[in-house]
Amino acid sequence: MDLDWNPRITRVWARPGRPMRVMTPGQNKKKTMFGAVSVAGKLCYCIQPRKRAVNFLAFVQQSLHRVAQAGQQVLLILDQYGIHTAKVVDRFVAQTEGRLHLIWLPSYCPNDNPQEKVCSHLQRAVLHNC
Repeated sequence: MDLDWNPRITRVWARPGRPMRVMTPGQNKKKTMFGAVSVAGKLCYCIQPRKRAVNFLAFVQQSLHRVAQAGQQVLLILDQYGIHTAKVVDRFVAQTEGRLHLIWLPSYCPNDNPQEKVCSHLQRAVLHNC
């Protein structure tokens, strides 16, 4: 998910003739948030400067150290976004020697991805008009 410095403008109620003013810094800057939701509902996230496969791997490594105990196997359910299917990700999974398994969702099914619900709520509740 992209975290933009400039606000995402959405509809709001306002008095007629007095529109809501949203301050913007001018130049937009972006950060990327990678996130995962565990079976127990625990949220793991990491903010990275770019949306690249190596940044995604940094998040996966951080999550493995944070969530899994030594020798424990982890199933990671992913959509088929390009950075998830990169060759560097395949090499990393091979290096984990069976500790990390990837399961792929169908091509486009945001309703089946719990992380999409977290991002949608974050954008609506926190990021819009701010």
